[in-house]
Amino acid sequence: MEKILQSTDKSLITIDELAQLMPVSSTHTLSRELKMLEKKNKIVSSAKGITWIRNTNRNLRIAIAKGTQI
Repeated sequence: MEKILQSTDKSLITIDELAQLMPVSSTHTLSRELKMLEKKNKIVSSAKGITWIRNTNRNLRIAIAKGTQI
């Protein structure tokens, strides 16, 4: 499911759209997996849908760490 959320072209995907992209055998664990990803700060879930927020870009992490707070 993480790969699907990371690779989607949309900035927001609904639970129904996500379920359609997943194999049928794994849709029964969908809500449990979404809760886990939200706990790990990889996604944000709202009434409108789900957004992938985790960024693994090393340069971005360095820039944020060195950045000045305004």
